[in-house]
Amino acid sequence: MFLQPFLAYNTKDAWTFTIQSETTIDWEADDLTVPVNGIVSKLATFGKQPISLGMGLRWWATAPDSGPEGLGFRYLVTFLFPK
Repeated sequence: MFLQPFLAYNTKDAWTFTIQSETTIDWEADDLTVPVNGIVSKLATFGKQPISLGMGLRWWATAPDSGPEGLGFRYLVTFLFPK
């Protein structure tokens, strides 16, 4: 099972502050993986192309013994194609 709860706050000048999780549950192996992500992103345009640029930290709240642990870093580049 995969759950992705999130809470995001958008400012008037196109910044977004997000906290979210990408929780994975393996019911057969009885394993639970819960990373918690804090992300800051900004909507920008390059020419006429809108792009969301972001970065954040990932902390593994819980994971199987053989799974990931500690802190991680992520960066995001999302090309947007509005109608």
